[in-house]
Amino acid sequence: MKKKLLALLLVLTACVTLLAGCKSSTYLDESTDAQDITISADLQEKAAAFVNSIIDADEDGKVDAAEVSDKTVADGIEYNGLDGLDPDRVLLGGWQSWQNNKEYLGDYTGEVVKAEDFKILDDVDNSTYVAIADLSFAKRHAEFRMIFSHQLEATSITFNPEYTLGQKLGQAAQNTVIGLVSVFVILIVIMLVIYCFKFIHSWEEKRNQSAAPAGAAPAAAPAETAAEAAEEEENVTDDLELVAVITAAIAASEGTSPDGLVVRSVKRAHTSNWKR
Repeated sequence: MKKKLLALLLVLTACVTLLAGCKSSTYLDESTDAQDITISADLQEKAAAFVNSIIDADEDGKVDAAEVSDKTVADGIEYNGLDGLDPDRVLLGGWQSWQNNKEYLGDYTGEVVKAEDFKILDDVDNSTYVAIADLSFAKRHAEFRMIFSHQLEATSITFNPEYTLGQKLGQAAQNTVIGLVSVFVILIVIMLVIYCFKFIHSWEEKRNQSAAPAGAAPAAAPAETAAEAAEEEENVTDDLELVAVITAAIAASEGTSPDGLVVRSVKRAHTSNWKR
């Protein structure tokens, strides 16, 4: 029994240790530490200043339609009092994220953003602080994220539209259809290319035949002559009466009996030796 209790205690201790190790993120704005509170307030002010440079450029506490125009926003982010920011990389990067998502978000419909609207996350694993706020737009909400290093310098600004489950599934289905159509189009193109090889081969054969030398055609004449001679020889051999006459003539010339002679083939002579 004691062994079981000891084993259970060890398991519980291990679980508590693992859970403690997994806690790598805390919210500074909920901390009671004075330094954390100071850092949180500073980051909240910087994040709110950037967002308001877009939605409240004249700082009158109201969101006017003219304030979201390209020129007004560009002027607003050119200088907005955000210390430690690199305008070329961070501010303009955040502005570009806003422009890329503007079509999916629509016009801003919320109130002017206040510093306390931001949650400051201490991401220990990545050695960063993250200012997070939920912003309301005409089409959907968006999560605004402004990431700072532990030296309190901004490194990234993004607007992330929030989609419903149905919208995510619809987008996934659309991407799947586009992928399948692309694959089938490529396969059809490959099949057409392979099918065209047949016509290319026929064209090459015709070109080779037309390029063959003209003297190659008469070469068939000797073959035809040999075939005619063979046919003539075969016809003469089949003439038994002629064979018998020739056999008798040879036997008379040699002074021997025709029974001892066997005529195996008869060829027509092309000379006139018999005329002598």
